[in-house]
Amino acid sequence: VVKNNSHHGISTIKSDYPLFSIIIPGFNCSETIYNAISSIVDQNYLDLEIIYCDDCSEDDSVNVVKRIANKNKSIKIFQSDKNRGPGYLRNTGTKLASGRFVIYLDADDWLEMGILGKLANVINSHPSIELIEYRINIVKNNVSEEANWLNRGENGIRYTDKEDILLATGNGNKCIKKELIVNNLLENVVNNRSGEEVPFYLMIYKLAGKFYYLNEPGLNICVSDISLSRNNATKDLFLHGIFVVLENLKSELIRLNKYDEAEYASMCQRILGWALIEKKSLDVTYFIFYYRAFNFLKNFNAVPKWMKHTFLAVIRLLMFRKL
Repeated sequence: VVKNNSHHGISTIKSDYPLFSIIIPGFNCSETIYNAISSIVDQNYLDLEIIYCDDCSEDDSVNVVKRIANKNKSIKIFQSDKNRGPGYLRNTGTKLASGRFVIYLDADDWLEMGILGKLANVINSHPSIELIEYRINIVKNNVSEEANWLNRGENGIRYTDKEDILLATGNGNKCIKKELIVNNLLENVVNNRSGEEVPFYLMIYKLAGKFYYLNEPGLNICVSDISLSRNNATKDLFLHGIFVVLENLKSELIRLNKYDEAEYASMCQRILGWALIEKKSLDVTYFIFYYRAFNFLKNFNAVPKWMKHTFLAVIRLLMFRKL
């Protein structure tokens, strides 16, 4: 067990440098974490490590993982000294990881049986590949359906400048070469408390330049009322913090000598547009965010036509409702 960033007590596995490091951030996830870890262990794939990063859970989450770890030496546990958010935990897990490739798995999701072996086959067949994307199943009320909007067709290499990568900004259905993350580790972006994965994955796809699309189901996402990433309060938190995220993203791009204003403006436009669509409900948070987004994009002369056409309508509605 690792506490307060100390590296003492990390368990070892069969290989000092496994192929996969699967990183699971968790907070009060005692009801789901067993299923998440079991979906990895039950695959009988040994060339891996599992890193559970706990965010000061108030339930039995850590003890659940410890009981599994007593029977499986491939599991490491990190306990944060205070509640910091999933972005910080993924960052910490990445620093602790010894695997060649990293997979981020949410504590209420689980991997599809056999996916690790299939990913290993892709890596062996394409040694230069740094990023692999695979399909997602959405599970609601014990009914599983494929996320069809993420299906890119046949297996094969895709180039990021020809694909809609904004669709692929969630966790779990990507296998990323650790060097790609560490060499370009976006500390400020990844450490944002909510919605941090959107700019992070956009940057990962951009830096990779290409990825292998594996047309196989590999991740099961459970849609439920207890899922933090789908909670309305969390969405509001993300809307308030997204401008900080975008400014941090710009700083990181400049630091990496990869900043291009036109590309950055396009990325901001897509992220803000996505956030407006996700919010949906017409409340105070939405109106404030819309106004800030409009003015933020004006700085780059990148306000899309649909936003220009609806801006006055939104302001009139805001005034009409006297919010």
